[in-house]
Amino acid sequence: MGTADPSTRRESQRAHVEQVALALFLRHGFDSVTVEQISAEAGVAPATFYRYFGTKHAVLFAYHGQFMNAVRVATRSASTGDRARDLAATLYCFADFLERSADMLALRDEVVSRNPALMAQTIAVQRQWEEELAAGLAGGRGLSAPDLAARLDAAAGLVLVRVAFRRWRDEPAGTLRDALTAVLQEADVAQSSPGHP
Repeated sequence: MGTADPSTRRESQRAHVEQVALALFLRHGFDSVTVEQISAEAGVAPATFYRYFGTKHAVLFAYHGQFMNAVRVATRSASTGDRARDLAATLYCFADFLERSADMLALRDEVVSRNPALMAQTIAVQRQWEEELAAGLAGGRGLSAPDLAARLDAAAGLVLVRVAFRRWRDEPAGTLRDALTAVLQEADVAQSSPGHP
């Protein structure tokens, strides 16, 4: 019987600590929970928590790296040269990531909604998402930096994805792609709809 790879064990333990922290934040409120409480509940030393996350804010926003990577993957998925179709294809690809991560994002959203002081960091993450999307769209168009069109598309993309995600979460029939299709059609983006690339 073999032992698990140390990096796999670390990732598993890190994910466990993250889940424990989020549950405690929901139960007791973000400001009321201490690193010591999280560590005790998760069965790790505080030093282990700090090694994984550094701060309580960092555990709440630990999805940030995955989020940015998903944007990069999404922008690489579209390269038809048609601005509207490429934006739609990028948003569909990112929607797949969001749907796979829906429970985790909903949990974090609930913690933030109960603690308005956390909204500034949420907005900062969204701003970085928009910047990453603008850079990816510009790169797909052969530009070394985002131009006005890429920035406009990225800003619109952020709004479209947020509206689609909320619609899908409030009316969970179908997939997030279905909700995004409806939003894109209502917003008249990509008049010849790319469907579900």
